[in-house]
Amino acid sequence: MRTDQSMARVLAENGLKLSRARLQELVKKKQRRALLDLARYGQIAPGSPELIRALAKKYRLALASSASLATVGLFLERCGYGRLFEFSIDGSQIKKAKPSPEIYQLASAKLRLLPRVCLVIEDALRGVEAARAAGMSVIALAPQSRREQFIGAGATAVISSLKSLRPLLLVS
Repeated sequence: MRTDQSMARVLAENGLKLSRARLQELVKKKQRRALLDLARYGQIAPGSPELIRALAKKYRLALASSASLATVGLFLERCGYGRLFEFSIDGSQIKKAKPSPEIYQLASAKLRLLPRVCLVIEDALRGVEAARAAGMSVIALAPQSRREQFIGAGATAVISSLKSLRPLLLVS
């Protein structure tokens, strides 16, 4: 879910009303903070650099994120993943955020692959729903305590760490 959508949802759920201008101001403030934190701390999942490099040798990779162009760009630069993905799609390239399948439909079209041969690794329920609606298989990265929720959303499998992907996807 994009920042503006998630903020609007949280505000509505708590009975708070803000003007559109104030909401946009808060969204921009949150995005600036997220960029600063990403630049400072570079949140990278343990084992992900090695795994992404290994996957890129065997599969065509694309990054489909509802995050802003600046956030996606900084993430790819900070992690050194840019050259490992054929392309990335950010929230500015789509009209509807997840759970709409639009971002995954765009990714499969750009890859020139049928959705049924694509596999999505997703860490959010809305993302699982979006990928399934696009006709793709999904492996969810989530705590085992939320396994049933992710399976209910359509995930084929649920893993609790990226380390678990290696045996699933890198079998020769």
